[in-house]
Amino acid sequence: MTFLKHYLKTFFKADNFLLAILGLGLIFLFWGGRSFWVYFADEMNSEVSGTVIQSKALTHTSGEKTRTVYRFEYEYVWQGKTYTSKRYSYKNEGDRDGVLKYRPNAAIQVFVNPDKPEQSIIVKGWSWLNLIWVIVGLAISTLVLFGHASMTRDALLEKTNKDSINTN
Repeated sequence: MTFLKHYLKTFFKADNFLLAILGLGLIFLFWGGRSFWVYFADEMNSEVSGTVIQSKALTHTSGEKTRTVYRFEYEYVWQGKTYTSKRYSYKNEGDRDGVLKYRPNAAIQVFVNPDKPEQSIIVKGWSWLNLIWVIVGLAISTLVLFGHASMTRDALLEKTNKDSINTN
């Protein structure tokens, strides 16, 4: 049996969790990679002035739990038309970050996608968490693929050694 055939046959066995673990690694890789893709593609490259129109924290108490909901929104003018957005950065809506940093009527700089002016952010950059997702995803995927290759190679060598001993 060839290495590749044995590798694939044992990788896709029903009692083998390698495929699920590989899937988890690929999901982590996707989460981190997607944010970097958006950051490096950076279609929001036109800068305009804007104004914060809503920045508040609402606290709700239900039983013993207290929950805070953040509302953040700003407006900006692009080529004579007024737009509103809640998007704070590439990675998230950023309601909490926006509320903590800006007050209503605060002047802000807004980065707009000139092809789709309804898309905007006020903070450019990537997160260290995104880098961690990429590293963890790569580590898991690499360990699964190369670990299984090593186990497959060892199993084939052991089988070959047994066969050579039995023929002697």
